[in-house]
Amino acid sequence: MRKLKVLLFGVIILLIGGSFYFSRHNSTTQILQNKISPTTSKIFPSPKSMQTYCTSQDLQAIVNLSPGAGNVYGTFTLKNISHHTCQILGNEFILATYDTSVVKNITITHVGNVQQQPFTFSPGRTLYSQVHYPNGPQCQSVGLHATPVTFTYKISPTSIVTFSSGSQNIPQVVQTCMSPTDMTTIQIWNMSSQPRTP
Repeated sequence: MRKLKVLLFGVIILLIGGSFYFSRHNSTTQILQNKISPTTSKIFPSPKSMQTYCTSQDLQAIVNLSPGAGNVYGTFTLKNISHHTCQILGNEFILATYDTSVVKNITITHVGNVQQQPFTFSPGRTLYSQVHYPNGPQCQSVGLHATPVTFTYKISPTSIVTFSSGSQNIPQVVQTCMSPTDMTTIQIWNMSSQPRTP
């Protein structure tokens, strides 16, 4: 009889101790999960929050030139024609390229300050810039040379876009001087979210 009481007492102690152990273990596990979950979500952000660079297929790059008496002004537009938001580099100017093996008397100057951060480019958004160069009066000597020029912009670390002529299809040509000492200056403004006017 006495052995039976001792045995029952031992079983009761085991049941109480086991119950205490499992309830404490579950509580500790829940606390650890609560601590780990917020940290984990901060370490691994959702891929949807990350922006990607635009491709040349995402963009429409146009230059509309307006030749006048002695001057040419042009407006650059760069539009996101895709259905998604992407980025383009901000710390760049539009470049003017030409045959430097033939023409030595062009200088290119940049006007304004570039944006250091990339432009976030939502569908339908347009960026603007402007170009200006003389149309002959800069030449002290007789004779002009029609120099084809291509305008490009670096949209990502690995891609560029080339600006095509606008609806009037005016050739992208700079009238340079025959004399190598008569310089022609091409001015190019920084990219802006607002249209530019001469």
